[in-house]
Amino acid sequence: MKPTEDVLDREAALSAALHDPSLLSQLVGLFAGYYPGLLDDIRDAVSAQDSVQVRETVHRLKGAIGTFHSREAFQTARKLEAMAKDGELADAMLTYRQLAEQVLTLAAVLDHLVLELQSETANG
Repeated sequence: MKPTEDVLDREAALSAALHDPSLLSQLVGLFAGYYPGLLDDIRDAVSAQDSVQVRETVHRLKGAIGTFHSREAFQTARKLEAMAKDGELADAMLTYRQLAEQVLTLAAVLDHLVLELQSETANG
């Protein structure tokens, strides 16, 4: 797994949760319940060459990624969104796969961060 700082801005993610580990845990839980369906929808839309659906769904995922300040995943989502906006989906499956991998890595790093913060809180 990539180090946390390579995947997200830890301080910015905590700031988004008002430096409340419990709130961050809730946000991570919401993200964990949200992103798999979005990735499935994006994959299906890319397969169908449905640029409108790709753009709309990637935009929603990009917003969720932005909450955690994951630059790499955000930039890949932005790239895929632009491809869809321009109706250029010929290479979109490759970009989708990169995005899916980055989002899965982000989810793992977020889970690790939540456990780390819970441990810090428990140890005072």
